[in-house]
Amino acid sequence: MVNNKKDPRVPQTASLDRRWLQSLSRAELVELLVEVTLELRNRLGDEPRTEQVSSLHTPTFPAIDVANIRHFARLPESSQGPSIWRIVLVSSNPDYPPLGLDICDDATFGRNTDDISVDLDLTPYDAFKLGVSREHSILRPGDSSLMLFDLGSANGTFCNGVRARLGHPLDVHNGDVIAFGAAHFKVLVVSHA
Repeated sequence: MVNNKKDPRVPQTASLDRRWLQSLSRAELVELLVEVTLELRNRLGDEPRTEQVSSLHTPTFPAIDVANIRHFARLPESSQGPSIWRIVLVSSNPDYPPLGLDICDDATFGRNTDDISVDLDLTPYDAFKLGVSREHSILRPGDSSLMLFDLGSANGTFCNGVRARLGHPLDVHNGDVIAFGAAHFKVLVVSHA
């Protein structure tokens, strides 16, 4: 819990100072928001809820043979470790080629801009039009599944129609459908270590 008397990051008043909030980095704001959200849930006795999103249509995906994927982009590119998960993301739009990815560590998804750089730029996949935020989500390798985190995106991050919540990632397995806003992708796991 945020304790105003012991935490120098927090102003000593009951209300938050706008200038202080603006001085925080995005990472510090997300950390503070997660901390406050977890404390509120703890005090209120609320269990994390999943939100099932009804879809007007279920996206369809073109059939692909993963053996034909020759190039796998390493995410993040700067990762020194071995590839943990080798996956292919297949867009629901058949005009877009499948993406071969080696997920080695936390990989950020979104749209690159002049001041923001993500590991996987979805701009070529109509990301802006489909409601993908600049820093939309993170895909993290786990032992038995990938974990999908939302980064406070405007239009949400989903796995099989369930919305990821801040601090509550969703497990992603072979054949699952993930969505960044309205950009839908089917996850095909090629291998994992």
